Amino acid sequence: MHGWTAADPVVTHGEADPQPDWSVRYARLAGYAIYAVTVLAGLMVGAAPSDGTQVLAAVAIIWSMSFFCALDARAHGLVFVQSFWRLSSIGWPISILCHLLRVRGKRGALKFALHGALLSFCAGTSVAIGSLLEH
Repeated sequence: MHGWTAADPVVTHGEADPQPDWSVRYARLAGYAIYAVTVLAGLMVGAAPSDGTQVLAAVAIIWSMSFFCALDARAHGLVFVQSFWRLSSIGWPISILCHLLRVRGKRGALKFALHGALLSFCAGTSVAIGSLLEH
C-alpha cells in the first residue's frame, strides 16, 4: 500500500537537528538587558535628577534582575518561586546573590561580585554622561 502513512517524520527521515533551548537563550538576553536598563536608567537619572526618575530607575533595574533570575532558574532546570518577585523588590542584592549561589554555587558569588562591579561602573558612567546632557 503506497498511500498515506502516519509515520513519524523524525524516524522516517533520520534524526532532526535538536532545537536550541529557549530558556538558555532568553536568560542570556535578559542578562544583557540588565546592562542596557542600567545604562538607560543612569542616563535618565543624570539628565533629569528627581525623585520620580530615581524611583523609576530603581524599579526598572530590580525588575530586570528579577526577570533574569526567573529565566536563569528555568535555564538550569530549577523551580523559580513566585514569591521571589516580592522578595527581590525588598532585599534585591541579597536575594539575587542567594539565587546565584543556589543555581551556580561558588561561581555564582564570583559572578555576582564581577557583574556588581561592572554594573556599578556602567551606572556611574551613564549618570555622569547624563548630567552632561542636562546642561
